[in-house]
Amino acid sequence: CKDLGFNVYFQTVVGDNSKRLYDCLDLAFKRGADCVITTGGLGPTTDDLTKELSAQYLGLEMVYHEKEAEKVYKKCCYITGNSQIPENNFKQAYYPKDAYILENMMGTANGCIMHKDEKMIINLPGPPKEMTYVVEHSLIPYLKQYKQDKIYTFEYTTMFIGESQVDEVLRDIIEKQ
Repeated sequence: CKDLGFNVYFQTVVGDNSKRLYDCLDLAFKRGADCVITTGGLGPTTDDLTKELSAQYLGLEMVYHEKEAEKVYKKCCYITGNSQIPENNFKQAYYPKDAYILENMMGTANGCIMHKDEKMIINLPGPPKEMTYVVEHSLIPYLKQYKQDKIYTFEYTTMFIGESQVDEVLRDIIEKQ
């Protein structure tokens, strides 16, 4: 987010609990967030509710995408080597109406971006390999349209000096931010 020029103000960990997730979305937007990014909860099981709760929070209808269902079927068949897959896998073919789908070539659960009014929610898959792939190949290209300014950052590496001395050395730089 920093490299794209976006500020991150809060990070929260929420388990697979629908009320807490909904409350966290509400709190984030009440605090003034333009965008909330979630990871996890996009799979086929009953506790995977992130996409549905995000859509519910924004008041968006969930719609079934036949094309996405075909992708889920093919991926599941490839992974399992079996042509019959549990029906609950097709839960992953539902997306909020007009959502932008973030393709996940590393797993079955694609991410998505949904908007309403001035609010955006981005749902990313939870497994780190999948989430990283989706961010690099789908999300970053999408978010570049929102990038307005270039941000230059500097990295300082210190060794063998304490925090108080680092503060003295960098004080003028810190105060000019």
